[in-house]
Amino acid sequence: MPPRQAAVLGVSLVVAAALVRLAVASNEFWLDEIWSLFIAMDRDTVGRILAARNDNNHLLNTLYLRAIGLTDTWIVYRLLAVACGTATVALVLACEPAARRVEAFAAATLMAFSYPLVLYSAEARGYGPAVFCAVASFYAVERYWTTARRGALPAFWIAVAVGLLSHATYLQAYLALLAWSLIRAVQVHGVSGRALGRLAALHALPLAMVAAFYQFFLRGMILGGGQPYRTLDVLRETAAYATGISQAFGSVALLLIATVAVAGVGLLWRQGSPRWSFFVLVLAFAPATLLILTRPPILYFRYFLVPVAFFCLLAGDVLGWLARRAAPARLAAAAGVGLYLAAQTPALYELATTGRGGCVAAVQFMAARTAGDEIVVGSDEEFRSQLMLWYFARFLPPGKQLRYLAQPQWPATGPEWLVLHDLTPGVERPTGYQDGRGNRFDRMAVFECGGARRWYWTLYRRAG
Repeated sequence: MPPRQAAVLGVSLVVAAALVRLAVASNEFWLDEIWSLFIAMDRDTVGRILAARNDNNHLLNTLYLRAIGLTDTWIVYRLLAVACGTATVALVLACEPAARRVEAFAAATLMAFSYPLVLYSAEARGYGPAVFCAVASFYAVERYWTTARRGALPAFWIAVAVGLLSHATYLQAYLALLAWSLIRAVQVHGVSGRALGRLAALHALPLAMVAAFYQFFLRGMILGGGQPYRTLDVLRETAAYATGISQAFGSVALLLIATVAVAGVGLLWRQGSPRWSFFVLVLAFAPATLLILTRPPILYFRYFLVPVAFFCLLAGDVLGWLARRAAPARLAAAAGVGLYLAAQTPALYELATTGRGGCVAAVQFMAARTAGDEIVVGSDEEFRSQLMLWYFARFLPPGKQLRYLAQPQWPATGPEWLVLHDLTPGVERPTGYQDGRGNRFDRMAVFECGGARRWYWTLYRRAG
């Protein structure tokens, strides 16, 4: 591919990655973003934000939200994530050598339209910056051991610092890079003082950063709520989202990812590329090690976004190898990319059009049917409902205000409006509801809210 044609194609791909993220970022805020915003606005100083050991306090993102303040324009809160998600695609195109241009375009295409990568690089949280820093760290470490460029060392240090401040899932990349550096030091310099010196120069400062991050932030962290899980189920869910295959066939998706990963690692090993050991470390060793060491009480598929990004990079090697073969193999590569895009498009379209729910509509629905100025609301689920209503009260018509009452604060007659909360779709709430004091409520409407995992609000109004 001529350089000029490659440049035009690369710019087009980066622009497409940005546009799809902006489309997804332009719709309604959801729970975790509002929670992050609440943390940012509830602390009176930057020091208190940094000291808030909450797993929804993604430090860099929280400081960014604090700098913006309260606004009704959701997309502004998400621009940091959008920029990092788009920059990740550009980084792959910029850092891969010209000899690997086909592989770079294949990997960048997978990243540009990956549902999980798009979703979390269009959300006001720290996952998008963490993934960008993970990929930047990889290229910096690779250059450090191959070309010994002076810029690689500070670039790696900066990527580690920003990655840790972005989100703790960055540690998957750092652990893999630390282990890979041990391997590369021996491969490049043998077992020698030179190897030890270069290894220390690369990782002494980052290890100090990791230790400080653990001591002053991760240790004693307060975790938000979550559902019971099985690790294999979460891996199936991650694989289904990463491939675009239906969640009902999560095992098939997981098998497909394992097959492509093994093929990619084997291909790199046969080519003599030192990258093969890194992909083993980042896709298997690092996530498994951290799961064993931390035994997290909650686990979501978004915690595996770093491996998802590197899987796209590895899959690009497989697609590039096929594209360089005879016509049948080239057709297989093209078909693979086409099927991937076709599988990802419905989920991306739904995310861009229906967004993350209808909580604004729910608030406006109650406002339109409340005679007075004050809308008094209670709920059977205090945390989610109260936090969401705190923010979405901003979208009430002029002259209306919302007052949320926790259940111990309910008057004898109950609140005028009652929000019943369900995590499972298709739950049929009765047309009438009676609280513990005998107050009756009539069902008025059902609203769907949330992001990748949705929940449902059934609105009731006090009878009479």
